[in-house]
Amino acid sequence: MNLYLIGPRGCGKSTVGRLLAAALDRPWVDLDERIQQDAGKTVTEIFAKLGQGHFRELESNTLAKLVAETAGTPHVVSLGGGSVLRPENRRLLEASGLTVLLVASPQVLVERVQKDDVSATQRPPLTESGVTEWSLLEETEHILSLRLPTYQQCANLKLDTSEWTSVQVSEQILRWLERADWSGAPRGALPAGAYSPPASVGSNVMAPNAASSAAGSVAGGAAGSVASSAAGGASGDGEIDGAGGPVASSGAKGTRG
Repeated sequence: MNLYLIGPRGCGKSTVGRLLAAALDRPWVDLDERIQQDAGKTVTEIFAKLGQGHFRELESNTLAKLVAETAGTPHVVSLGGGSVLRPENRRLLEASGLTVLLVASPQVLVERVQKDDVSATQRPPLTESGVTEWSLLEETEHILSLRLPTYQQCANLKLDTSEWTSVQVSEQILRWLERADWSGAPRGALPAGAYSPPASVGSNVMAPNAASSAAGSVAGGAAGSVASSAAGGASGDGEIDGAGGPVASSGAKGTRG
């Protein structure tokens, strides 16, 4: 079964996906990158020339093909922020693997997106083109509030990455996988232990102070693989800096991702 990473832009899906793939010795696929390869256009170009509806159709078709291709070889798959909006996509995820939701506060998401050149050149605006007066922070808050219930509905595990590095997030997921039910765990299943979700992100999300420290080793040597893979830091996705410390919250404004 595949391991799927979902969540808003800037939450860490691509960075963490690469680390998990290395630790689990699995292939890694970024769904948006696969769409761009097949279409010969960036996501921004597809949105601008063909519209969001066409992109969502490409997204659903590409996901369905990917699920079929990976049936015999489990992959780690990082999905785009809106990939779970269609019910048929959610059904595919549930039938073919476990899903991890990564979120962060809007301020942190904005800071990460602003640091990423790829988001500025290859990712479309988060809202409809008619809304031009919003800042990136306002866009992010709006989209997150709309999508968070659907994200949570899909997820077997939910993590707030606001104050964690990519290595720490990856290690928490690996610990959870050691005791996850790969035969079909119920959506919303979480590791044992009480936690207090941050109000800025939403309910039922595991915050950093809710779990044991992620700095320790992971059984089976996976932590070593994570640390080794993180040596180069994050690249191309405007997400968590795998080699650095926790990302600080920021209300900075700038170019849309």
